[in-house]
Amino acid sequence: MATMDTAPPRTTYISTVEAAAYLGVSKQFLEQDRTGRRQIPYFRFGAAVRYLHRDLDAWAITRRQDASPLPDEFRG
Repeated sequence: MATMDTAPPRTTYISTVEAAAYLGVSKQFLEQDRTGRRQIPYFRFGAAVRYLHRDLDAWAITRRQDASPLPDEFRG
């Protein structure tokens, strides 16, 4: 018999509006990604579109930009 201690963690799906707020982007950005670039994983349950936080985090880390070194004329 499974107990609360051994039950697998529950997956929480979030809406497009919630995903946009989580990432700090517009709802339209995510809608355009779904119809064009298709870089951000999502689920479709009938008409409902849902995302997972872990998928959003994985996508966000790929967008990281490292700082470029300053040109010599800007170094002190």
